[in-house]
Amino acid sequence: MGKILEIIGLLLIAGTFYSFVGMTESDLRWPVFWICAGGALTIIVYSYFKGSMAKQTSEWWKGLGDELEMDIETLSYKTKDP
Repeated sequence: MGKILEIIGLLLIAGTFYSFVGMTESDLRWPVFWICAGGALTIIVYSYFKGSMAKQTSEWWKGLGDELEMDIETLSYKTKDP
């Protein structure tokens, strides 16, 4: 799904550029520009938060394992060597 979003984002950026440069005489110039720009911005923000949330979730699970004194990845109790 990540590659699909990248391709859609590139198409939206191309649409933004084309509407700004190539549609100088059209009445649809500004609506197309703002729709494409908003769509590209939405994809950028979604990707940022998706990566950020994955990192936070990973850190949360590791912290939970420390609190429980259990290794989350192997589901075994941590033993302290004497």
